[in-house]
Amino acid sequence: MSYIQKHIQVVEKLINGYNNSLPYSVYLKDYFSKNKKHGSKDRKSISHLSYTFFRLGNCLAELEFNTRLNVAIFLSNNKMPLYAEPLYQDSLLGNWPIELEHRIKIVKDIYPSFNLEELLPFSTADLSEEIDINKFIQQHFSQPKLFARIRPGKKVIVLNKLQEAGIEYKMIEDSCLELNNATSLDTILRLNEEIVIQDYSSQKVATIFNYINNIGAQLKVWDCCAASGGKSILMYDSIPNVYLTVSDIRASIIANLKERFKRAGIKEYDAFVANVAENNTAPKNKFDIVIADVPCTGSGTWGRTPEYLSTFDSNTLQLFTDKQKQIVLNVAENIQKGGYFIYITCSCLKAENEAIIEYFNTKYTNYTLLHQTILEGYLHNADTMYVAILQSV
Repeated sequence: MSYIQKHIQVVEKLINGYNNSLPYSVYLKDYFSKNKKHGSKDRKSISHLSYTFFRLGNCLAELEFNTRLNVAIFLSNNKMPLYAEPLYQDSLLGNWPIELEHRIKIVKDIYPSFNLEELLPFSTADLSEEIDINKFIQQHFSQPKLFARIRPGKKVIVLNKLQEAGIEYKMIEDSCLELNNATSLDTILRLNEEIVIQDYSSQKVATIFNYINNIGAQLKVWDCCAASGGKSILMYDSIPNVYLTVSDIRASIIANLKERFKRAGIKEYDAFVANVAENNTAPKNKFDIVIADVPCTGSGTWGRTPEYLSTFDSNTLQLFTDKQKQIVLNVAENIQKGGYFIYITCSCLKAENEAIIEYFNTKYTNYTLLHQTILEGYLHNADTMYVAILQSV
């Protein structure tokens, strides 16, 4: 038995014992810590095969494990990987065209029950309307890229360091770097000082700032679900003269944010712990801008965590939408007249995106929707996100 076939046996056992109560990466880490027999090459192979299998979602669920894995490998690579040669000696998937669309056609010809839409754990009718369904689904057969944003005034320094280190990169925007997702930058560049590791779509959130018409005066900004502070640093770099207030649900998150702000050179700001889904935790003062990057299914990021394509529990969607509704209602009172509300998700689902804004507008009729859009990460090997901006009038 070849080493790859032994790894497949391990992967099948792992996946059969997995539930999505924690990310698969954590589940794998725990397994490897208990099974020291696996060296670094074994761990890399087992991880790769696991995530490749998950990229098939629920497609061809009636077939046995090895067949489904072969299909997943076929669809996820534009040529046969060397490790896969023993798996395809007697396979009908012998012809391996570069174009994904051609590989999909071959799978359909061999397996008539193959339905690409079954890759998703919900109906395509549930997707936000702007999304190109085919392109969005097909993106899940590849690992998203690593993206970094060059901070203002650091471009020459960053590019010189990358060139000296021999790091391959692609400049896709004036300050946006696209890199291989295995690239390690922390030994080459000063993270958060020179660059911010930030997905392409997260960087594109800055385009929504163009709808803010009183830039120049000091703007008081509350990032109410700040997490590690990436959106706050983006706003700090994009709009001059902002004063940031940041909050999140756990003290450990705020502690990490403070350390990140220190490296980013952000010295004057307010920070506090709050669960903004509870209506008694909001601050008393008013803000010019409130940013709510709300907890969500993360369904626009499943290219990075494809295990959720087959393990997502649709019952949890209601839990997220209930929380999102509560958050938007709670923070609206903190926006002064003429101020702005920016709502963000990393979801592809209408229920978490447009439907929440519609709900908000039924409760607060004094807000005008200035713009809403899907950030089409699936066109750029990036995450798919939704952003809307409303103004209090």
